[in-house]
Amino acid sequence: MMGVSDLLAVWNECQNVKPAWFIQQGVPPLALAGDPKPYSGLAVAVGNISMVGPHRFEFQSLLRGVDTFKRALIIPARDEFGSLVDLVAWIPGCDLASWSGRVCLLGEQWACAPSLGEPLRVFPSALEWLRAGRRGVVVIEPREAAILLVGVPNGLLVDDPAFGFELRRMMTIAPRIVIRSNAMGRAA
Repeated sequence: MMGVSDLLAVWNECQNVKPAWFIQQGVPPLALAGDPKPYSGLAVAVGNISMVGPHRFEFQSLLRGVDTFKRALIIPARDEFGSLVDLVAWIPGCDLASWSGRVCLLGEQWACAPSLGEPLRVFPSALEWLRAGRRGVVVIEPREAAILLVGVPNGLLVDDPAFGFELRRMMTIAPRIVIRSNAMGRAA
């Protein structure tokens, strides 16, 4: 089984992110630098990857005989208990992919965190999640995510009604989905 030292060894092969594009997209620099409190973690990085299955990727340095690699943002990922357990790759315009398959949500630690009566925010993309300071979740693997999300006590919060319908469609178990009230005004 892969441990944190394995994860860190591969992550250390990645390169620093050049933040200019992300800042232009409305991502706060602190979201690129590490996890929000109470977690302290690694910054996002950039690496060369190849997709090796649905929602799964491998690093170029670990594959032999594969010629097609893509540049991806590499985001350290935590499980529902807050432990650093995986790396997630994101190529703008593409789905997210997990390296070890140990997380089904980017931001999974927020799915089980006390929320003081607030619904859990779900974002349609990693870019929107980064804009929100890495708080909330993005679905990587819908079937597994549905099992984890159905138990969220105050439901799931989305900003866009169309994304709310898409989220319900992709889930095998339908959790309660709430649409942000100011989103309804924008949609009308």
